[in-house]
Amino acid sequence: MFRRGGRVSCRPQPLPPPPPVGGGGGGGGPLRESKIVQAAVMVPGPEGGHWDIREVQRPTVPPGHLLLRVHASSINRAEFRRLHNLRVQPGKPAPEERVGGGDAAGEIAELGAGVVGFKPGDRAMGRCAGGFAEYVLAPASHVHPVPTGITPFIACFAEPITIGIHACQRGQISAGEYVLVLGCGPIGLAIIEVALNLGAHVVASDLLSSRLEIAQRLGAQTIHPDDALIEKVLAQTMGEGAPVVVEATGSPKVMQSTVNLVAAGGRIVIRGGNLQVENSRIEANTSSRTLR
Repeated sequence: MFRRGGRVSCRPQPLPPPPPVGGGGGGGGPLRESKIVQAAVMVPGPEGGHWDIREVQRPTVPPGHLLLRVHASSINRAEFRRLHNLRVQPGKPAPEERVGGGDAAGEIAELGAGVVGFKPGDRAMGRCAGGFAEYVLAPASHVHPVPTGITPFIACFAEPITIGIHACQRGQISAGEYVLVLGCGPIGLAIIEVALNLGAHVVASDLLSSRLEIAQRLGAQTIHPDDALIEKVLAQTMGEGAPVVVEATGSPKVMQSTVNLVAAGGRIVIRGGNLQVENSRIEANTSSRTLR
């Protein structure tokens, strides 16, 4: 039931307490299923954490929340960093076990008090934490219906795709426009897909050839970011530079290079991080910023 995705940011939820003998736990609901469910738990160890499938208590649904029966859930690299950091150190309290995973998609199992606009059985996707479980809680304000024809696996990619849409909107990307995307990780690939869907001529760059191969399969032209990257871009743009440069690496060095790659009057979109340009500073910590 657990599917691996490429999501961006979620904090794992604490492991629920073990169920008492004979059941107990969350207040009943229309599905009336077992109060004991399975979850993929991040367990601390001397060399870092490891995954284990555990029985946990089905969550109680507080007011304003929904309980999702999970069909698919995503994960991001921050989750692997958390797993790596779950080390048991002598003389220190052991880190807390946590249910892993991020956003989840499936069907609504139960509604908390005050929730309107949904009913049990509805297909939905929730912005949440701890999606690697049979059931997961999500605030009703963070739950969205999943249209017919969209699988739960695809629905889990809603956040990275919206980041790609937002970056392309900030860059005012239009059909036929030369767009340089720096970085072909999960977010960079989402940006590439959205830009291609808008009809742009997308050129992508990344240090890893495996990522460039994926970008090529999506339909982007690729160039390796070696010392001649600027010359290559100028050659492809008749010496003008790229009308739009989208940075998707988070690397300060790559961010700085965007000012040498963009055409006069062009647009630079920084997806995250801080860009230093001469004596000015552009803040772009958690959402895209555009430099003209």
